[in-house]
Amino acid sequence: MRRGRRQSLLNGAGPAVGQGGGWEILYTGFIMILLCFFIMLASFAALEKHKVAQVAKSVEASLRLLPGGRGVLPPTPSTGEGPAAAAGDSEVDKLFAILNPLLRDHGAPRRIALLNTHRGPVMRLSDQALFTSGSAELGPQSRRLLRELAVVIAPTGWSMRVEGHTDDRPIRSERYPSNWELSTARAVSVLRFLEGQGVLDRARLAAAGYGEQRPLVPNGGPWQRAKNRRVEILFRQGPAVANVSGENP
Repeated sequence: MRRGRRQSLLNGAGPAVGQGGGWEILYTGFIMILLCFFIMLASFAALEKHKVAQVAKSVEASLRLLPGGRGVLPPTPSTGEGPAAAAGDSEVDKLFAILNPLLRDHGAPRRIALLNTHRGPVMRLSDQALFTSGSAELGPQSRRLLRELAVVIAPTGWSMRVEGHTDDRPIRSERYPSNWELSTARAVSVLRFLEGQGVLDRARLAAAGYGEQRPLVPNGGPWQRAKNRRVEILFRQGPAVANVSGENP
């Protein structure tokens, strides 16, 4: 019996797998799978961390956070209103740092907006923030806003070009035969008040009236028309000019 068993071992026959000889292979395979799983988790964690850093930088760049938490620059609209071409970013940042507190004090975000456009920094004021309907006479609140604007801009090197705009509804009166006259009268009214504060040189001021020719949105209803009735103050470095390079014809 012993000789027969010894002979079988010599011939290469061993104990069957089912008798307990294969568990080492299964255990080793399981450990390898776990190792691969943890390597994948580690790579995913590193990838997500990189993505989070990219998103944080993107958000910071899009919001244009000012140093020291003083405020944010308004986002650049996607329809033709890009980075300012009139001055470097640092000068524009300084200008918005001066103007943002002024807007917060007057607390009218729907009526007053600051934009950084392809023509330069712009303060956009709705007609309701400045005038009564169909009039070019400044109200008390608008006078206080413009007085403070003249004071904060005076020490800087910025000039202002005031542009008047109306909606498409025709106006006919003795004083304003058309929207051209109304928009121009409103722009000149703002210009004269700024100049009358005695802190701004006339060479730093200009005015233009466009009537209904440059709407922000189609004049489809009361809300759209209200948005188009506005005065825009374009800020530029150096003397104000009647025609701005790069503006739409």
